[in-house]
Amino acid sequence: MVNKMIAVAENKEPVEGNLYYATEDLSFCFKPKKLYSFSTSFGEGGVASLQIGTLQVEIESETGRCLFVWGYHPYFQWENLSLMVPEYSNGAVYYISKGRIANGVSINLPDSKEWVSYFDRKSNLLCVTNKKYPIRKNYKIATGVILGVEDCELCSIWLNPVFK
Repeated sequence: MVNKMIAVAENKEPVEGNLYYATEDLSFCFKPKKLYSFSTSFGEGGVASLQIGTLQVEIESETGRCLFVWGYHPYFQWENLSLMVPEYSNGAVYYISKGRIANGVSINLPDSKEWVSYFDRKSNLLCVTNKKYPIRKNYKIATGVILGVEDCELCSIWLNPVFK
């Protein structure tokens, strides 16, 4: 059985915080607004991540809920393209697996080497996509993070970070 993602739009509030891109480190960092709320809001099962190259989508191990994005993602590999923020709903995206996801592991998504990154310098908007599907369902899961889902698969990650 192949692991898939499904989107559940139950008016779930996005994780509040700040998404940063550290130019010196070539990486994304997400700082939650309230650290203490993680165990209360997302359970005490720990976290794991979905891996697209070296970019990580943090997930709650117990439920598979996607929380935010972090990780190494060099800007010099991004292609310049004019982008607009896609239409989206606030919602939750869950990674579904056969069993409980082990804490601390990174699950490499299939075909992650085929993903490309497009960046709009005017808006500081980045779209990381596999271009596999026309994406019609987008969900804001955290401040500055929108996930595009089609046919129960993650197809795009839209990021609007603050650059440091």
